[in-house]
Amino acid sequence: MGQTVYVLMELMGKKTMEWRPVAVVSDPTVAEQWQQYGANVDWVPLELDDIKYLQPGEETGRKSKPVFEPRKTSPIEERAIETAKRMEETNTRLLEIIAQYEKMLKSQPKGVKRNAPAVKQPTSALLQKNGTILKEAPDGSDNDTSGSSEG
Repeated sequence: MGQTVYVLMELMGKKTMEWRPVAVVSDPTVAEQWQQYGANVDWVPLELDDIKYLQPGEETGRKSKPVFEPRKTSPIEERAIETAKRMEETNTRLLEIIAQYEKMLKSQPKGVKRNAPAVKQPTSALLQKNGTILKEAPDGSDNDTSGSSEG
């Protein structure tokens, strides 16, 4: 039905000793290690969402037990779950791509210049002077490409 979990318990109390839960784990190895920890510890295996032992309508003292039914997921929740799954898959693929690129970069000999991507000329009006695109001269001053001598 659901995932098995292990409730780690400890015998506690001064006058009246009773078993109290102290942790819930999903690894049976941890549960076994907990049991070896001491004499006043134990664990109980349970399954998530397992309600088969809850008998509805059974009299317990004054009241009868209610009927337990899990809530149905809405279409929005289903879409959210699907989106989360797709995001996890995408993240996994991205991590694989990053690992491939890292491996590729490490395999390249040191000192090799990588080709820089082509830089597109700026087309913003802020970077133009009298309708011509400004270019930076090697000395750091701005030169326009029109050849005019206006400053």
